[in-house]
Amino acid sequence: MLGNFKTTAEVKEAIASNEFDVWLPNIEAMGNVLAPVHFAVYDKMGGAIVIEFVGGETQVYDNPVGVMTNDPPFPWHLEHMNNYARLTNVDKNSGQFQALEVEAPDSGGALAGLPSSNTLPDRFVKAAYYANYALEASSPEEAIQTLSHVMNNFDRPSGITIDEPSNTSGGEAVQSESATSEATFFTVMNDLSQGHFYIRTIKQINYVRFDMRELAGLEAVTTVSFQRLNSATSWDGNELLLN
Repeated sequence: MLGNFKTTAEVKEAIASNEFDVWLPNIEAMGNVLAPVHFAVYDKMGGAIVIEFVGGETQVYDNPVGVMTNDPPFPWHLEHMNNYARLTNVDKNSGQFQALEVEAPDSGGALAGLPSSNTLPDRFVKAAYYANYALEASSPEEAIQTLSHVMNNFDRPSGITIDEPSNTSGGEAVQSESATSEATFFTVMNDLSQGHFYIRTIKQINYVRFDMRELAGLEAVTTVSFQRLNSATSWDGNELLLN
């Protein structure tokens, strides 16, 4: 996709005209369902779409909020946002109960209305909130710095939530003989204006950056394992691919 289209509009047109085929494998651990994959696509002009595969059909949606999580399907998440019309980033620090006047001892109360779980619907609401209210950056570097802080709110260490052993599977649940814990194994960020790709694994504190402009001349497919990323001593990921 990255090598064939310049805008999200071109991607939508290609999908609508069946210019390419999509292969989705069956996932045995999830009850042999088709891989529940979802794609968020953005371009340099601010275009944003979501591509999903529902009932064997390819669905493409415009993305007015600029964020995405997995199940349920994307239209469900947009409808669900109506339940959070009250959300604002403005703290209400004073109030009155009968004759008792009260005042908040600290700021940050506006976040009280955000859902707190790590479920897919709750993550979508939180992502939409942060995308809407984080201060607009004045440069690509500042934008990446802001995004890195936002993404910290979605970084899940192992053990924070535990799922008991299960003999059933469905959706994105996986059969297991022992308790499992979902975790964030890697986080990625993209700077479309400069062609920078950032990745941080669960074993890293800092991001590794790849400059796509410097890698444009590569003719052969080259990969970098998580093990090499974890042992990287520099944030310059190009060294891992070019040396």
